[in-house]
Amino acid sequence: MPAGECHESGIGWGNMQKNGDSELIENILKANFINRSLIMRGVWITLGSICVVFAYIGTFTPGWPTVSWGVAAAFCYAQSSRKLFRWLLQNKLFGGYILDYYKNDKTIPKHAKNYVCVMIIVMATISSIITTALGDPGYGAATICLVALFGVWFIMKWVPTRGVVDEA
Repeated sequence: MPAGECHESGIGWGNMQKNGDSELIENILKANFINRSLIMRGVWITLGSICVVFAYIGTFTPGWPTVSWGVAAAFCYAQSSRKLFRWLLQNKLFGGYILDYYKNDKTIPKHAKNYVCVMIIVMATISSIITTALGDPGYGAATICLVALFGVWFIMKWVPTRGVVDEA
């Protein structure tokens, strides 16, 4: 498939940059929006709103992910609300990063992937040390480490990396 072409919908994102972000946003909405039942829409909107709050926290807290929460919010809003999905893509604080994620076929750069994995390991280590120092007999620390290892494995295995060519 040619570079700059969306694998899922066949839309060439590279061509969309010339026409401005509004057309790009419309194409992203068409390619990703799913309408659900009223109850499921409420669930997805609630989850997306929680992710947006976490993304805003990440803009002010060092080490707390911002774009990751924004992408999760975009997924939730794509399941439920075209209006909220559009608002998120146009958000001045982190909307550009989410648009970049969609422009690049929902991939992340290798350096960002490595950074996320290192931060997971660092935070899990700190959390395990603190948990043990507070008197945990080891179950909490072991759980933290297992969840961290699962997170690193998931990111390295299942999150697509930008610029990597599959060797067949």
